[in-house]
Amino acid sequence: MQFLPRRILVTGGAVRTGRAIVKLLSERGAQVVIHARVHRSEAEDLLSLLPGRGHSVIYGDLSDDRDVERIADAASKCDGVVLNASCYRHGYQGGDAEFDALLEKVNHASQVKIIRGFLSAPHPDGGAVVAMLDQETASENDNPYLASRRALWLDMKKFAVEYGKDDIRFNALLPGPMLPPPELGDTRMVKTLPSLPLRRNVALEDAAESVAFLLACRSLTGTVLFADCGQSLANRIKSNMI
Repeated sequence: MQFLPRRILVTGGAVRTGRAIVKLLSERGAQVVIHARVHRSEAEDLLSLLPGRGHSVIYGDLSDDRDVERIADAASKCDGVVLNASCYRHGYQGGDAEFDALLEKVNHASQVKIIRGFLSAPHPDGGAVVAMLDQETASENDNPYLASRRALWLDMKKFAVEYGKDDIRFNALLPGPMLPPPELGDTRMVKTLPSLPLRRNVALEDAAESVAFLLACRSLTGTVLFADCGQSLANRIKSNMI
């Protein structure tokens, strides 16, 4: 991990998967900028627990243009960015024009602005952007949420081509089931987990390790990594694609 960026912005870094990512990156010696929207006490608590110095917190709503400008400016001072924050509604298939627009803004347009902020500063030693996408992004299913995530990944692949000459890399992690949605925290994913080859959920630590690998490996760009306990394999078998 000798190539891990020195300073890394993690959006949605105060709780759940983002918190695990922040903790591991700080343990590996990176200075971490923790972005949070509403989880302010959790962000401050996490900040107090991190080893080393130079960590910080930035608050902002990815649906607010002024907040996104501030977050993009913070990204410009970093060597790496982890795009972990997203907007999601369990079971939503479209039909609410206002929410559809929110999904596009938070999950795509604002994320691209943060990337452009990161790219606005010189990175003589290179850099990396890693997006946490959704397993379903790789499926044939379609709804406004997935459309917004696919649009982000398409733009990231374009950035990968354009900025490869500057040794700036763009990759994505597609994890399988890790935690139930916040509104369904008591489900324990009893229907999902038995369908996976490994029959268990993805450990938060493994997702964080995968993000660190994508940040550090200087030979990867435009790559999607599945850390999913075999969910993508099961989906391909189900669709007779293997």
